[in-house]
Amino acid sequence: MDLLADDVAVVGSSSILLNAGNGPRIDAHRTVVRFNRAQLDGFVSDVGSKTDLLYVAETIIPEKAEAYRRNFATMDCPILTKLDNVDFLVEHGVDPARCYFHKDFEEFVRKRCFSIINRMIDKRYKHKRPPRSGITILSLLLGPKLPEKPVDIYGIEVEDIQQKGWKTHFFARSSAHTYQHLGWHCPPELEFEVLNAMADQGAIRINR
Repeated sequence: MDLLADDVAVVGSSSILLNAGNGPRIDAHRTVVRFNRAQLDGFVSDVGSKTDLLYVAETIIPEKAEAYRRNFATMDCPILTKLDNVDFLVEHGVDPARCYFHKDFEEFVRKRCFSIINRMIDKRYKHKRPPRSGITILSLLLGPKLPEKPVDIYGIEVEDIQQKGWKTHFFARSSAHTYQHLGWHCPPELEFEVLNAMADQGAIRINR
């Protein structure tokens, strides 16, 4: 698929999507990219229903298996993920031809993301932990040069929404899943800095 299409929406799972009514705007994009367990049922008016690429960055564990089963049953799109997930995907009827795997996926993601981060904020990125899925997929989309048309992002925080009492995921039942529990990622403050730098340079357009 053409990840460098000139009309791309990257849709995160932040609860800032709720009650914004952006579903039709998201679905109008030529290419829509979503992440992990993006649950659409019951939220289509705010998050849309179209998915052209699903990026599964996490390892699928038994506790999350049911959510993924539901997604794979309704989404017929390419999946970008790690080799650790191939057995689960095949077991649940996903055609391996739909999947894009990278042997050293995590190392590849780190190197690519860090390169983009260093270019965008013009400083040496030294953190050992990778950013979350939003910046990861944006780094793959943006590549070595800025796009002619900015990538539209929805549902990706560019400021600390936890201070405002928002949930991290729009489909979460509570706000228990906070930034403090995301210890396997780099500090959110760095991500906010990178995203705002991307917007300032015209690489992305932030939709609230």
